[in-house]
Amino acid sequence: MRWSFSRSRTAYGAFLLGTAMFVLALWNLEGFNYFSSTPSQTHRLELHAFYNLFWNGGTPRIAHEQLSWLESSGIRVDALHVFGFGSNLSGLRKIEEWTSSPVVYEELSRSGNEEVTLAALHRFCSAAVLEGKEVYVLYFHPKGSFHPSTRNEKYRQAVGHYVLRRPDGCLNAMAYGHCDACGLRFSEYPHAHFPGNMWWANCSYVSRLYPPDIPRTELKDVQLPDYCVGVGRFASEHWIGSHPLIRPCDCFPVLEDAFYWYGFGGLDDVHRLMVNTMDCRLGPRPNLLEVAAKSKMSHALDINLRCRQATAEGDRRAYGLENRTR
Repeated sequence: MRWSFSRSRTAYGAFLLGTAMFVLALWNLEGFNYFSSTPSQTHRLELHAFYNLFWNGGTPRIAHEQLSWLESSGIRVDALHVFGFGSNLSGLRKIEEWTSSPVVYEELSRSGNEEVTLAALHRFCSAAVLEGKEVYVLYFHPKGSFHPSTRNEKYRQAVGHYVLRRPDGCLNAMAYGHCDACGLRFSEYPHAHFPGNMWWANCSYVSRLYPPDIPRTELKDVQLPDYCVGVGRFASEHWIGSHPLIRPCDCFPVLEDAFYWYGFGGLDDVHRLMVNTMDCRLGPRPNLLEVAAKSKMSHALDINLRCRQATAEGDRRAYGLENRTR
């Protein structure tokens, strides 16, 4: 009888412990209040958003839309870091009405670009890592405010769905899938990037990247267009994917009947399926080239392969990893 009681008590204790662990895991998952434990410290994961804004007459509508998506997602960032550029910034502070997160105006000036914001994000992450903090950063911008068009509208909505409206997919993938950055699609072609240049990333990865405001020289003699190798005005888009050892996640599957590679092609299919499609996993997707060869993009395979090879070689030189491959 004593043995039976002891076994029952042990089972009950195990049940309580298991229940407590399940509740803690569920709380961490839903609140994104993850904790990392080491023998010496326990600390909370911080979430910071960096918003690059070209402010003109069309920007308020887009900014309201994007911040409403993030607000309704249930994910509250610790701070929204705003970089506003334009000749008239008088209405910029309206964004405080569209978010419940603290707003930090990092830079407000007549002129600026993505490099300014990304350089500040890079410095922020480097400092966070030195302080021993665990931080995820969101980078986004009101795509289409400078060049309004129907296809830019679709582009912004497709990319925004996975990083702003449904960021839980990326955050879960990063926390449990051990990836460094996440967005709608990670494409190695024509250069490694997240199409649309909106993403979540881990500061521990970002801190290892080269400063984005320092021009690169590794590809200056390559006889290929700028868009092909991620330089010039395409450098800001390539920056987050530039490290040869990046572990990327993306959230839209590679489908033969709804193929999205990069750019504008295939966005109608993303729009058609995105509401019911959340498939965030470690990439690059192994069947991307195989499906591309069967798609309307098949004619572009050769140039994309040449672009990727040249860019990858330049990236390995930039990071001193000439003898490493993915």
